[in-house]
Amino acid sequence: MRKQRIILRVVVLLALLVAAVGFFWRHSDVADTTRDDKTLRMAMLGSQNETLEYGQAQTYFPWAVMGNVCDVLVRWRNGRLEYQLATAIEPNEDATRWTIRLRSDVYFSDGSRLSATDVLTSLQQLSQSIDFGSFFQDVDFTQSAATGTLTLKLQLRHLRADLVPAVLAAASMVWKASPQAGDFPVCSGPWQVSLFDSINGAELTRNPYAWQPAVYFERIVIRPLADAAARVNALLSGAADYAFDIPVSSARMLNGQPKYRVLRSGIAGASAFYFSMNTRIPPFNDVEVRQALKALVNRQQLVDVVLEWYGYPGNDLFGQGLPGGNTLAWPIKHDVEAARQVFAQKGITTLTLVTADLTPRA
Repeated sequence: MRKQRIILRVVVLLALLVAAVGFFWRHSDVADTTRDDKTLRMAMLGSQNETLEYGQAQTYFPWAVMGNVCDVLVRWRNGRLEYQLATAIEPNEDATRWTIRLRSDVYFSDGSRLSATDVLTSLQQLSQSIDFGSFFQDVDFTQSAATGTLTLKLQLRHLRADLVPAVLAAASMVWKASPQAGDFPVCSGPWQVSLFDSINGAELTRNPYAWQPAVYFERIVIRPLADAAARVNALLSGAADYAFDIPVSSARMLNGQPKYRVLRSGIAGASAFYFSMNTRIPPFNDVEVRQALKALVNRQQLVDVVLEWYGYPGNDLFGQGLPGGNTLAWPIKHDVEAARQVFAQKGITTLTLVTADLTPRA
């Protein structure tokens, strides 16, 4: 009996991964800085073996660099689709072929003009990447083509009425098709990469040809730090103005201090922590066992106590707060006694569970 109680406690603690939905940005109030060099220094979640291959990123570090350097065709912004490099993305009658028209006032950081060939090549490279390949499984690039300097057509293998919101709004970053070998990516965003080192980080300077120029800073320095405590220490020591993804204990410590400002992404930008069950093997191939594990977890208490209110109950379904997200999901009832009865009926006294801070790449 003692063994069963211990095991059930372990299950409750590990189920924090189901409920702990939180995504935290922290930075000092840069408006109060007395530095005159207008440099923003960022401590970013990142490893020291990253490259600038956007579709191969293992952490947020390359995305932070490329997201400031490159533009996209279209993106979600405040719950609405916002066209950036594209002026129109239109389907044919059965949504199997889409025409993309581009802005005419966009130049890359080397002074060359954006073209449809650059866009098509970028999308094709994204389709071959680990991180974004699945988005383009319905696009037939052998039948897609640039039909003009600023016009291209994407041919689909199947109709996709949701190509813009579900595919291109998630994966449509554009860079110059043929930079010189060994060069940094050449893009059209407000910044350009001037230095990059996988260990020490990246330095961004203003793109002199940007169609949407940077407003305040002259330089951005992004340093990859895998350890959350190191990112917090960089902020507290003054080595960083902005620290990304810090523990809730640090957020509570910094919140309300006049020198710092805590930014919360909200539920739409939250990261999902979850407990995965392999439904092909016992005992998780039994739906009643899976339901019992769900009922065992007091999600709201975990959010209140463990996350100190910096989070939201997950309730199983991803997409809360996002456009098109399920608004009908009901909270899962916390019922320890019902779960205990199911475990007793099924003869379950022990469970072997494996946990990890990050999900390994498949």
